[in-house]
Amino acid sequence: MGDSKPPTEMRPTEGLALYSPEALKIMERVGPDDPKTFQELIEAGLHVDTCRWVAMHLPKRYAIWWGLICATDASGAEKTDASSDQLMAWVLNPSESIQMKLLNETWTDVPESPMEFLSKAVSWSGKSMLPATLPVVPASAEQFGRMVSACVELSAAKHGQLDGVESIKRFLEFARAIDSGKLSWQNLDEADSEVLESAIPEGLFPLE
Repeated sequence: MGDSKPPTEMRPTEGLALYSPEALKIMERVGPDDPKTFQELIEAGLHVDTCRWVAMHLPKRYAIWWGLICATDASGAEKTDASSDQLMAWVLNPSESIQMKLLNETWTDVPESPMEFLSKAVSWSGKSMLPATLPVVPASAEQFGRMVSACVELSAAKHGQLDGVESIKRFLEFARAIDSGKLSWQNLDEADSEVLESAIPEGLFPLE
């Protein structure tokens, strides 16, 4: 995003219906998959569209990490959902066993909380949206991105210290830092929510 290179190959745009007419005009002019679209959307004040664009374009592992950071930041001192440890474990080691465990636990659930949307995204990161005992139904990049974006947007709405617009702006700075390598899980060695809560370096994005 911006002038930085993505951490791995970016996923192409799907689901253009997710975006506002103003965002679609920018994508038509700049290119829906051009990294410059990120900054163009921000400069146009289209923060929700930017959030959705990031969710669609960050590689899946990075997108889940972004969602975890946002949901944890928004919850403040409140305890996050119990699934946060499983999600952190998947970020540290994106194994099929964790993905299938989440799929078997959540495939019939309708997500309501940020962590539930993120759990649904991880459960759809494999070969099928359904358990192994059922026919294969592949999940699209759009469906994965919708779940990540829903997690981040709901986290912004529920932020304990900022209003929705300011929290989304903060979350987009998290995404920029993740993309540039400044905010990484790679120095973490525990799948624990307490570790996750301290992952944002002090002073990196100070609350006003």
